[in-house]
Amino acid sequence: MRQRDDFRTMRVVSSRRISPSMQRLRLTGDDLHRFATYENLHVRLYIPKEPRSGWNTTDNGSIDESLNDLSVSAMRYYTIRHIDADAGWIEIDFVLHDHGGPGCLFALAARAGDSCGISGPCGRGVKPCSSCVLIGDATALPAIGRICETLVPACIGRIIALSDHPIALSVPTGVSVTWMPTSARKSALRIAEMALRATEEELPDQTFVWGAGEFRMIRELEGLTKHVPSERRLLMPYWKSV
Repeated sequence: MRQRDDFRTMRVVSSRRISPSMQRLRLTGDDLHRFATYENLHVRLYIPKEPRSGWNTTDNGSIDESLNDLSVSAMRYYTIRHIDADAGWIEIDFVLHDHGGPGCLFALAARAGDSCGISGPCGRGVKPCSSCVLIGDATALPAIGRICETLVPACIGRIIALSDHPIALSVPTGVSVTWMPTSARKSALRIAEMALRATEEELPDQTFVWGAGEFRMIRELEGLTKHVPSERRLLMPYWKSV
């Protein structure tokens, strides 16, 4: 059996709507310092079959025993949007859909005291840079928001966000943000291409290109960024449309 090295049992302490399409849960747990890193932004979230508050909180079992105790129905990857390891909490933002999956349904139904599990951290972030281009749809907004907090004040660049409901982003003064509706995916990709061309002279040494979102969009971005050195590029498909 796998011993509990990176697994934590967590409890919901609050839930609030931060935009018409985004729900934020605050989760509390013990010994969260391993998750307080910008090198890895995400966690594996273990979603119970139904909300429960009466679960075993012992720390000396195996991961398998912990997951069985939680009666886990699904595992999904999510970004840690905020974390205060000393205070013992993390916040995760969930995109809401009309036909939501396990994560969306868990976020909508979650109440204070409900349980879940996390493990990790996993999923790379943006390396230190003085110039960046960030591109993503609504599912990438939590990661974009967290990445913005890592950028140096003198950083320049552009963010192209494909979402029907913009949210507040804390960005350096030299980083512009372009919001586009979800129906304008092709237009967003054209803007991304122009942004990449505008920074073409900086790309080999400075600009980091990061993108995340729907599978087909990421495939198109891969074609647009072939000239970017691999160490300055990170593109991740978060989901795939039917």
